[in-house]
Amino acid sequence: MSFYQNYLAQLQKDFPEAWKSQPLAPLLNPNLISSQKFGIRRSAVQKIEAFVTAIYKLRNQPEYQQHILQSHELFSNSEFTKPLNFSALMSFDFHLLDDEHPKLIEVNTNASSSLIITESYRTQGLKNIFARGSEEFETDILHCFQNEFELWKKTTPNAHRELKVIAIVDENPPAQKLFIEFLLYQDLFSRAGYTCVIADPKDLSIKGDRLVYQQKLEVDLIYNRHTDFYLSTPVSANLKEAYLKSYACFSPHPFEYALLADKQRLFELSTQPKLLETLSSDEQQLIHSVLLKSYDVRTAEDKDWFWKNKKGLFFKPKRSFGGKASYRGQGITQGVFSNIVAGEYLAQEFAPPSEIEVTLEDQTQASFKYDLRFYVYQGRIQLAATRLWRGQLTNIHSPGGGLAPLFVIS
Repeated sequence: MSFYQNYLAQLQKDFPEAWKSQPLAPLLNPNLISSQKFGIRRSAVQKIEAFVTAIYKLRNQPEYQQHILQSHELFSNSEFTKPLNFSALMSFDFHLLDDEHPKLIEVNTNASSSLIITESYRTQGLKNIFARGSEEFETDILHCFQNEFELWKKTTPNAHRELKVIAIVDENPPAQKLFIEFLLYQDLFSRAGYTCVIADPKDLSIKGDRLVYQQKLEVDLIYNRHTDFYLSTPVSANLKEAYLKSYACFSPHPFEYALLADKQRLFELSTQPKLLETLSSDEQQLIHSVLLKSYDVRTAEDKDWFWKNKKGLFFKPKRSFGGKASYRGQGITQGVFSNIVAGEYLAQEFAPPSEIEVTLEDQTQASFKYDLRFYVYQGRIQLAATRLWRGQLTNIHSPGGGLAPLFVIS
């Protein structure tokens, strides 16, 4: 059988309830998963672990959090209570220079594909190198969501509440490219004893001091896959109210996005040394070595400089995701550049992705670009994946490419 067929068999074995709800094979793009596996040097892993630890140390500093509280109007709302929970399923994405030197590309608060890559590890018979002993990733991530709820309860007058109902939320979920993963998480939560629904924001309303699904089911925890990161659009109005008033636990949530994933942080951390003063000199040096130099296009006085130096830059919207509306400077036209200058864009030093030559299942050779994704909770790496692709941006359209598991080489 092909790798894809073996993968589907593994998926059916591990997520039987999801298969009962609807056939999963039509929902899984074959190019999302790769039959490859990727060896990464131990020195690179150690540097990434140290970087993540340092960033979370910074994240927890009161001075840094105070700076972030002043960064967005949402947090100045009189009804806002700073949540004590973190966010499950964060990810840190890197390019790897010279097989050893990681460069941070971006941070995500609602990173996708965690369960999908977990199944690749099993299909290929590889161990998750970041697992806690023999603990499976599903068990680990369940504990994270449970911990999120317990931490959140400390900020509410409803300390007696129990976690019973979880809603996986995104706009028009069945239309999402990774709807399959929503079904896998629904299966996981249900087997753990929770009622789990997959909901569009418009399915959720406020009733008293509760967020309710379809006017009847009281929701305790939102697994938030919606990319309206600050809940600022009209469709998110009920979610925003529930978040501000602590009617439900959100994971991930807007404050964590502001702390770590808003691309404005990439600019600030690379240009404002004062933000790092609470860290040791070694930690500061490490962070600077991993961050790419970034520029705020909107506030820069010399806009012509970006055009003159575009070949060495990568332009991305401050609050984009998945490479949307992002541009490699080398190929942009004057028209695109005009839109960039008029918008909310970050210009980032261009760090080209590495390339790897692989043998495909039909024994032909192919070259792929790759980056690395590390799933993180409270500064601890839980899982990692390589993403293989061809073309200008990371995608899931390249035959033979997709997500691949990692193993460590010396």
